[in-house]
Amino acid sequence: MQLASLLETVQASIAQAGGLGLQGAFVYIVTYELNNTHTVWLVEGHRSRRPGSVVLACEREVNCDTLKGVSEAVYDQAIRDHNNGFIPLS
Repeated sequence: MQLASLLETVQASIAQAGGLGLQGAFVYIVTYELNNTHTVWLVEGHRSRRPGSVVLACEREVNCDTLKGVSEAVYDQAIRDHNNGFIPLS
């Protein structure tokens, strides 16, 4: 998936969800690839982000049996790196 397509997908997903209520909301995008693996994207959908800084993580060639663990690890790392280890409550 190209970055431009990813950004369009994120914007459409956010719009369908009624917009973002929280600054720094994380959005998962999991794509199924032709080689029978998945790609896990974690993006921050806040509108003040520059397009190049929207992608927080991307893990490619993730097998089905490790998809859950990889997704959780990506999210945990993003919380540590971008939210100082805390999940905002408001």
